[in-house]
Amino acid sequence: MGNRYLLAALEMLAQEGLDRQGELAPFENVVWASLDVDAEGFTSRVSSVRHLARRMTLYASQTDRALAISRHLHGGYPRAGDAAPPLPVVIHGLATVNTSGHAPFGLGHADFAGPAFDDLRALIWLGIEPGEGCILSSGRNAAGGRYWRLGRNGDVECATENFGVALTLFRWLGPEAAKARVDERIEAFQEGGDSKNVERWTRLRATMARIIP
Repeated sequence: MGNRYLLAALEMLAQEGLDRQGELAPFENVVWASLDVDAEGFTSRVSSVRHLARRMTLYASQTDRALAISRHLHGGYPRAGDAAPPLPVVIHGLATVNTSGHAPFGLGHADFAGPAFDDLRALIWLGIEPGEGCILSSGRNAAGGRYWRLGRNGDVECATENFGVALTLFRWLGPEAAKARVDERIEAFQEGGDSKNVERWTRLRATMARIIP
């Protein structure tokens, strides 16, 4: 529910003049996660603050039981963080990621903190937007709007564990140094005749190339 206060705060900033023409956006990223705000109201309200951030991302799930309860308590009106058909919310300037079915525990109200968390880290750490990484696939909502869905079935190079390791190495060492370090490991395993580790580290290297060519 902290999203409600964030939205209200951004509206106040816009009203106070941070939307003056020609100024840079004061925020690099704004992320809406498990958003318990009326979907229709959010769609109109977020448009008025979209210019305050270079990127805005919404993580939504149709298996979020907390939002399902909230929807019932609010007279059946959909919540913006609910990805149940015909949702998820898709509007211009907002990258929507459907994390349905990927909650690590409980009510499903933390889908974004499960496997999807690596996508969030890619966004915050490296500025990699949905579609530029390799653990999301494209989808369309009932109205034809484009969103992103967690998971790329059969894409071995983009296995979740490789993606997470690659992000961490990029964060610690920087992209070029991280790639060089992995190349060194592959060469060492090749010299030692360790084909199993050669294969494992080669897949990691391929994942790195998919994230940052």
